[in-house]
Amino acid sequence: MKRLKVLAIVVLSLVSLNLSAQKSKKLKGNEAEVLYSIAIDCASCEKTLNDKVPFIDGIKDLKVSLEKQTIYLVYRKDKTDVTKIAAELKKLGYPAKELKIVAAKELKEVKKRKKIAANEAEVLYTTKIDCAGCVKSLTEKVPFIEGIKDLEISLEKQTIFLVYRKDKTDLSKISKELEKLGYPVVEVKK
Repeated sequence: MKRLKVLAIVVLSLVSLNLSAQKSKKLKGNEAEVLYSIAIDCASCEKTLNDKVPFIDGIKDLKVSLEKQTIYLVYRKDKTDVTKIAAELKKLGYPAKELKIVAAKELKEVKKRKKIAANEAEVLYTTKIDCAGCVKSLTEKVPFIEGIKDLEISLEKQTIFLVYRKDKTDLSKISKELEKLGYPVVEVKK
């Protein structure tokens, strides 16, 4: 029994050392990293990617996020490139789009809300926001909808928070405009 405890402690120590070593990895000169937006529906898709992607030539490390619908890869530049990797992912049945921005870094959690004026109202919508590209698209286009005063988007929670002027627009007009942009919304009742 005593040997079993000692063995367990040794194993746990080795695992913890390995995990801390993985966290502190730095890219070598011939390595690069890429983040793809990828449509994955379930844990089975995540497992498939974790099982098959390491066998793509040049892949050194990967992290698949079902929640964020992304796959982060470290690869050897002398063995492959982002185009070849995307083609291999497509062959596996998972077309991928390279993300130039990482939404989690670019967007903070919903800001503290300011007091709104008497002629203003606020609304919280849920919609399908797949990736950082969707966040960027919404951030660029929604402010131009007539009457929109403030906008906050959460990729993680898949929500759009808006402050709008009641004298310029209403919820049905905003909903229609968001649907035209490709984001049908459902209002969240507070």
